[in-house]
Amino acid sequence: MMGYNLAQNIEYCRVIVEEFTGLLYYSHIPSASVALLIGFFVFWKNKDSLLAILLLIISVLFAFWSALDLAIWMNYDKGDIVMSAWAPIELIAVLIFIFCLYFVYVFADKKDVSLSKKLIWTALVLPMILVLPTMFNLESYDIQECIATENTYYQLYYRALKIIFSAWIIFTLIRKYIEVKGEFKKQIMFLGLGMTIFILSFFVAGYVSDTTFDYSYEMYGLFAMTVFMAFLAYLIVKFQTFHLKFLGAQALIIALIILIASQFTFIQSTTNIVLTSVTLIITGFIGINLIRSVRKEIEAKEHIEKLAGELKLANEGQSNLIHIINHQIKGYLAKSRNIFSELLTEPSYGACTNEAKPM
Repeated sequence: MMGYNLAQNIEYCRVIVEEFTGLLYYSHIPSASVALLIGFFVFWKNKDSLLAILLLIISVLFAFWSALDLAIWMNYDKGDIVMSAWAPIELIAVLIFIFCLYFVYVFADKKDVSLSKKLIWTALVLPMILVLPTMFNLESYDIQECIATENTYYQLYYRALKIIFSAWIIFTLIRKYIEVKGEFKKQIMFLGLGMTIFILSFFVAGYVSDTTFDYSYEMYGLFAMTVFMAFLAYLIVKFQTFHLKFLGAQALIIALIILIASQFTFIQSTTNIVLTSVTLIITGFIGINLIRSVRKEIEAKEHIEKLAGELKLANEGQSNLIHIINHQIKGYLAKSRNIFSELLTEPSYGACTNEAKPM
């Protein structure tokens, strides 16, 4: 660690930040934008769905976390801003893990979780909320490294929570995958892959950054949110998970391509240009082919549903016709019986025997 000299320390931090400026914007802005776009779009189309609400909360929390982390990087020389942005950032990270677990339960069980689970989650995160404005959270601002100094016990606690919730999420996904059958098993598999990649990348990248003091690892971990949203987009298009129309799913993929392409407006290094180009090409190729194949599948499905509806109407019409005919025949038979009964009881035909009298 370098000796204390304010000018040298600030210059040291400035060089580091400028070195990663392109990666900073590339990792934070697109990931947060994609998350917010899909989160708000799904919620807009499914306002009464708990699953859509949870996805929106996850998206907003991730975008908030990204904004705070970006503020820490870009205001490295302003201790008050760094401390203010750093204080709630790990709490928000833990909340992301909790709501991801909540999302998995609702997605798999198609109902809200029990009150006991909610109380357990609240109890686990409550200590972090209580110590948020105290020195048990952040102890000081390290001017030599331009970072906040976290309390050791607080750091151990939120890392333990991340491990607990990561294991809980993965265990729940595996258990649900074993339990369910049919097409829903595929949905659990795709959700599990996307969710696992996201939470593990988010946790491991943050842990490696904290232990090695090389915070570039943390930036690479943010790309996992885009991967998670890509899996969700696939679920939306392929399985109509959130009951979105095909046009809405198509718009999500196009927006994803536009967001990735927009990175060319501010990236400078050759590495980032190549990375963006490869990401754009892969996303575009997969997205366009997915749209084409699923469009045919959806059209075929809608045609089958239309035929099924017409057949149902035809069957209902046939049942009504049979009912009417049956009713008319019974009516005619009853009238005929009454007519014959009256004829048999006429005096001109003589006395009617007991066997011939109507019952």
